[in-house]
Amino acid sequence: VVSVAEGNPLFLEELAASVTDEIASEELPTTVLAAIAARIDALPGAARTVLLHASVIGQTFWHDVLNGMAQLDDLDGGLDALDARGLVVRRPSSQVGGDVEFAFKHVLIRDVAYGTIPRTTRRELHGEIARYLEQVLSDRPDLGWLLAHHWREAGEPVRAITYLLAAAERARDALAVDEAHDLLTRALDLTDDADERRRIRLRRSIMLAELGAFARADRELTDLLPELEGREEVEALLALAKSVHWTEQTDRTREVSDLAATLASERGLND
Repeated sequence: VVSVAEGNPLFLEELAASVTDEIASEELPTTVLAAIAARIDALPGAARTVLLHASVIGQTFWHDVLNGMAQLDDLDGGLDALDARGLVVRRPSSQVGGDVEFAFKHVLIRDVAYGTIPRTTRRELHGEIARYLEQVLSDRPDLGWLLAHHWREAGEPVRAITYLLAAAERARDALAVDEAHDLLTRALDLTDDADERRRIRLRRSIMLAELGAFARADRELTDLLPELEGREEVEALLALAKSVHWTEQTDRTREVSDLAATLASERGLND
């Protein structure tokens, strides 16, 4: 076991577990992924089914979500078996209120289990998870990133974008600029519609200015402005004026502010 592991702690642990689990093989697995796969294949039927379904939820998963996405035989017994074998761990607190949270002991365990499931089946299960979460979550924006992930993997990008935008607003309210920017960028990556891409980019740029990331806002707004007109152009100019003011670009502040005022007056947008 020590010789095959070649100093890799995770590989050593998985090889030792393979021996403990009495996996039927005359030779030890030669990679950590093979070791994990061998352990998964050797699981009792109920425990293996629970593990595969849990992998669709993610690195972190929940008891009731598992039960809601599919009526699994002996869910509790399966979770106990996985915990006893060191494949998953129970967390002391949960992001989903009233539910028990678990996590895969290592991301590779989750990845190997997830890769075992056919693509079509994974897509269907992601949809089941998203629908269940929509039913039980009282505060959807708080876990909008999770709902967005499952709708995206279920092949429903429009629904995913809706939740990413809501989660970005929540992050903005919490002054989490990098998180909000990341969520809006993920929403941007999910659409090919030119108008929607423009609106998301404008939303992201203005958010940067609102949260004090003025240099980043300056770059994004300057790049976006040629694509804007009407109220969107004026809103972008106002955010840009704020950004260049706080980065001490006095002449540019005056120039951008005057242009915003002129366009607003000419287009009847002074309200």
